[in-house]
Amino acid sequence: MATVKEDWISKLEMHLADPSYKPSVAIIETVEKTLQNPKSIYGKINSTKVSSDSTTTFGDASLDYIVSWIDNLVDGAVITFTGGKGGVGKSLKCATLATNICDRYSANVTGTLVDLDGARKLHGHFTGFVDGYDSTETAQLPQEALDADPERYVLKGMDAIILNGASFNDSVHPIRDHPNLFIVPGKGPSTHAFTPTQRKGFMDVVADGYVALAGEKFGLLFCDVGAGSAKDNPVILEATSNWYEKKVLNHTVFVLDQNEPESPKDSYQLAIDTIEAILLNRYRYQGKRHSLLSDALMYAKSQTKEPEYERRVTKNPYTMKLVLQKLREQDQDDFASDILFFLQNKINFHVLVNKGTSQDHDKVAKSFINTLCEDYSLFRKKKVGDVVIEVPAMNYLGYIPDHQAITAARKRKQNISLLPHLRTAYPELFQLVDGVADRLVTDIAQDNRTIKSARQDIKSHELYAAHGDKLSDRMHEYILLKSVLERARGAI
Repeated sequence: MATVKEDWISKLEMHLADPSYKPSVAIIETVEKTLQNPKSIYGKINSTKVSSDSTTTFGDASLDYIVSWIDNLVDGAVITFTGGKGGVGKSLKCATLATNICDRYSANVTGTLVDLDGARKLHGHFTGFVDGYDSTETAQLPQEALDADPERYVLKGMDAIILNGASFNDSVHPIRDHPNLFIVPGKGPSTHAFTPTQRKGFMDVVADGYVALAGEKFGLLFCDVGAGSAKDNPVILEATSNWYEKKVLNHTVFVLDQNEPESPKDSYQLAIDTIEAILLNRYRYQGKRHSLLSDALMYAKSQTKEPEYERRVTKNPYTMKLVLQKLREQDQDDFASDILFFLQNKINFHVLVNKGTSQDHDKVAKSFINTLCEDYSLFRKKKVGDVVIEVPAMNYLGYIPDHQAITAARKRKQNISLLPHLRTAYPELFQLVDGVADRLVTDIAQDNRTIKSARQDIKSHELYAAHGDKLSDRMHEYILLKSVLERARGAI
């Protein structure tokens, strides 16, 4: 097998890095035989199935597919706050919930906030609580203040990492009186002024840094990525796609405004654009699969003619079912199963209603969730006793009303979780905020428990008994071989 690693894999890695490189037919045929040889570790991986039990929902997904998802997964989660409509209080909710969670779960988590919103509002909600940012100004400070005490007012953030190559540790700042919460300010030019490559480099630095910062605790990265359509705000899709490449749990919170009719409609379009971008990005190095998926998505949309959100609620086009049906018609059953497994086990969407009322807050959320889950097959299998049922793979977190305390805090460019006296003054409001935070934490914890259960399931398998820790390295090689081989076939 050393020859395979040294010769074939190294050449296929070249192919992955250089689209113009074309491996010979002989190499491809040899690799195919290696993968299918039942006597080799690669062949055993290829033919192995993992059965489901009471704690996992993986069904009969292949072992290599499951391990490609969970192997070496770090103890961390990215929580992305977004929405299709601007001005619904998304940045404030991100700041408020991050503070609430990191204060109330301080024994177990460490949180980092990062601002990818072009408007760069997030650090404004911590005015007076970040050393070096004691001014209410979000742009330039008076020159005399800088001359008098330059270090006090020079906050490094996104601009320092992208433009000056600063480290994560130099650009992350503690929130005063909240020892488990930090922030990377969205300072410098607008997020949109940087190139996609620069933004990805920034996200890579942050993705590694926040987990290291958490140490022995569970790391949470609260990411504010702005609002709008995927066409007008490409940063949203870049962020979500990039986080899904990392070995962390990913949870996206769509903030809907109950009082804005366009809010669920715009967020729905953003949600389906996000799902499609994540899938296409996932298979971008697998030439044939990427092409098949792109064509199938175009086919599904041509059949449904992309009806407006209001019509989707009453007459669902079942987009993903059409996509999977198209792939299976082309003898791509394994590919269709891979997509379905990914959708049902790795897409973690949540809905938070802003400015909701106690009577109607759940109507807009449930309509949004049910329609999106049916349209894109976002259902998970859940075992209840001896019966397996399907439930929506989306979570309704609850609502936060347009309360006077929130309005007052917004005017002070703060969030209510920074002000302890408000908890005593408005217990009912904080009961709602705590409930939203608890439901989000519970879902992330359940996701993490499922991963750990699956790890145990795989490590107890006979392959691990036979090959021990070497399996992880072999699994990495095997997955690399499969993905690059798929691209190689499409290039010849």
